[in-house]
Amino acid sequence: MSEHRIRWFARVPESLEAPDGYLPRSRGMRGAWPWDARCSCGWESRTGGAVESFVRRMVEEHRADVEDAG
Repeated sequence: MSEHRIRWFARVPESLEAPDGYLPRSRGMRGAWPWDARCSCGWESRTGGAVESFVRRMVEEHRADVEDAG
């Protein structure tokens, strides 16, 4: 899974900081955010913003699919 790197994004209204509507996750983000994730292989969760536990399950399924295929 070394070539597959997951990046987390908060779904936010489009702004100067997030022109595509996705703000990269940072350590200072606290509270409830609508999350999505992207993998370096091109996979995306594409929920439009969901609770972290749901997106985390999708990421785990993606990782399992990658391990099964490899």
